[in-house]
Amino acid sequence: MFFLFFLFLSSCSQKYDYIDKVDAVVKKEIKIIQQMEDFQLCGYGGAMCDGIKTINITFSSYQKVDIAQARLMIVQSIEKIRNAVNAQDDLKDYLIPYPFPTKGIEVSIMFLEGLDYIKFGCVWLGTGGVSLVSQLDGILFYSSYNPRTKMLERYFNEPYEEALAIVNNELKNN
Repeated sequence: MFFLFFLFLSSCSQKYDYIDKVDAVVKKEIKIIQQMEDFQLCGYGGAMCDGIKTINITFSSYQKVDIAQARLMIVQSIEKIRNAVNAQDDLKDYLIPYPFPTKGIEVSIMFLEGLDYIKFGCVWLGTGGVSLVSQLDGILFYSSYNPRTKMLERYFNEPYEEALAIVNNELKNN
């Protein structure tokens, strides 16, 4: 899948060792998440020039999901990345802050029907369900594609901590 999504680490004039270390950890977890959820990686980056401040990851999927399924997917992805990064002793001095919060891991998952290579864009899942779920500043946002307006429209949001509690409760009861 060729979808251009540009995320820039920053305009660092030199490369820092901790960037290579966090990159290796995150890429390993991304591969696991991709296999678990059947996701494709669309973009990865963050703010890491003066320490690791944010990690940005965008996935795409061809699954049709509702809010509960999207919540489970994004929460498990964020927790997997957060736990892996925080477990690295050699990164602790570079995580801003430590322990690295979920708020610093900005994940988006696009749920698509396909790609339109002629128009060089996505064909968003537009017949019900979630088209995009994303976490930004501790809030999960759920959007659906409106074929009439040809735009994504946010229709639900919830604090990440509430979503995490819901997921943990559901996993505990299953």
